[in-house]
Parts: sequence; structure tokens; C-alpha cells
Amino acid sequence: GLRDRMREEIAAKDSQIADHRAKIEALEASLRQQEKSYEELLQGLRSDVTAASERAAASEGTLAETRIKLAQAEEHTKSVEQQLERERQTAVDREASHKESIADWRARLQEAEDRATAAIKQTEALSLEVAQRA
Repeated sequence: GLRDRMREEIAAKDSQIADHRAKIEALEASLRQQEKSYEELLQGLRSDVTAASERAAASEGTLAETRIKLAQAEEHTKSVEQQLERERQTAVDREASHKESIADWRARLQEAEDRATAAIKQTEALSLEVAQRA
């Protein structure tokens, strides 16, 4: 009947909310993994920059070439840092979007529950009215 249909709708909404939560948790785990990977990459790049600086000091003959490589490594580091920030922002935006989705589903679920409650009360009132007339 109506109650069973409403229960099914509510169960479906609950399942959708759980799915959204799982997606958010997966995104957060993925973001943490990406941050770790980029941090390791940045650490490697910083080491490369430091090593290039030491070679430049040790070898006057290749100083100009080494400075160019150093500048390229720094540019690459900046580029990677900007990419990391963009990906971080994308993940933050996705999480906010998922949270909005969950809030929307909760609101719809509440509306469905309210409609179900109203329908049940109306049915009970009609049943009472019919019983009184009989």
C-alpha cells in the first residue's frame, strides 16, 4: 500500500545518501593519495634543484647551462604546485557539490515523509468518517 511505497522511496533515498557518502569518502582518500604523491614529487624536484645549485658552484665552466636548468626545474616545480592546487580545488568543489546533493536528497526525503504522514492521517480520518457513518 501507500506506506510500503513510501518506505521503499525512503529506503531508496537512504541508499542514494549512502552512495553519495561513499563517493565523498573515495574522493577524499583519492585526494589524500594525490597530495602524498605530489608532495613526494615536489620533494624530488626540490632535491634536483639543490643538486643543480651545488653542481653550478663546483663547475664554473657549466655555470650558465646549470642556471638555465635550475630555472627550468624551478618553473616545473611551480607548474606542479599550481597543478596540485587546481586538483585540490577541484576535489574541494566536488566534495561541496556532493554535500549539496546529499542535502537536496535529505530535503526530498523529508518532503516524501511529510507527504506520506499527511496521506496516512487523511486515510485514517476518512476511515474514521466511514466507520462513524456505518
